[in-house]
Amino acid sequence: MMKLNATIIADDLAVFLGNSGNQSVRVHSVFTHALNLLVGDDELITLVDYDDVTPMGLVVDEEIDFTNLVSIGDEVVIDSSRFFSADGALMINLEGARVWQSAPPQDASLRDNAEIAQVRAQLSGWLERQPSMGLLPLMPRLVNQEYLLNQPYEDIYCRFIANDLHAFNTAILEDNWQTALKQTEKLIGFGMGSTPSCDDYLAAYLAVFSYADQLLPDRYPWIKQFNQAVSNRAISSTTTISLNMLRHAAFGKLDQSGKQLIETCLFNTKEDLFTTAARVLEHGASSGGDFLLGLVCVLEWFHQQETALIKEGAYAFTNNY
Repeated sequence: MMKLNATIIADDLAVFLGNSGNQSVRVHSVFTHALNLLVGDDELITLVDYDDVTPMGLVVDEEIDFTNLVSIGDEVVIDSSRFFSADGALMINLEGARVWQSAPPQDASLRDNAEIAQVRAQLSGWLERQPSMGLLPLMPRLVNQEYLLNQPYEDIYCRFIANDLHAFNTAILEDNWQTALKQTEKLIGFGMGSTPSCDDYLAAYLAVFSYADQLLPDRYPWIKQFNQAVSNRAISSTTTISLNMLRHAAFGKLDQSGKQLIETCLFNTKEDLFTTAARVLEHGASSGGDFLLGLVCVLEWFHQQETALIKEGAYAFTNNY
């Protein structure tokens, strides 16, 4: 039996295990450095052997190859103190694991609006210099609004989805969230892999929307409805892994590196922007880059909203004195 210890556990997983008691689950998917357990119809618990915990996830203390220990469909028994496979090949002790807070912070200091614009420009410039994978060939059109009619993108996926992504991005910037929501029908599930490219792109939007809703809970009454609608649509439109990613993002929850990056962009933190972005870029074949592209795009919306708030405040001040 391979015996491991959990070093980090997400707070939502710790609460779930504390409330649910002993139960049997199945291995949904297994990779060299990650393992997903299926709870119920479509909820996943994610185990990794590297320091980037996910919502409803945990980190183990040794680098291993999970594919040598379990297979899809294997039974795993879980409770608040340990996980163990029914065949005795794997046991993970949870006692003593550090609890990671997956939700957005409650008391973080928001950056000045000009600083957010500067951080976005720095992140955009850095991303332009990275290998052009996934949706990144669309960056000039989506970020810089450079548009050539019938631009011949080499990647067939980019060529197919370019107009739809541009229409979504434009609708958000024009505060037409209902049109943007309609556009997500064409985006959710589009792309290859366990988290298709457009889902990674949308995850950045959902997370930043959730942060904005928390910062100004009465200003954006559409955000909860938008995020929930995207999550509901994902149930029948994408993979189970991606569905879980979008569900978490709808509440502002991302893996640790993604969370750090958003908070580095929005709040006064000590994290280095480019180091954190580089960690995100390492995710999957193109998932990290697709998420980063979505983040650069949605930060434009966030900056635009902050600018409008500042103007409204100045107008109110002028008219009160």
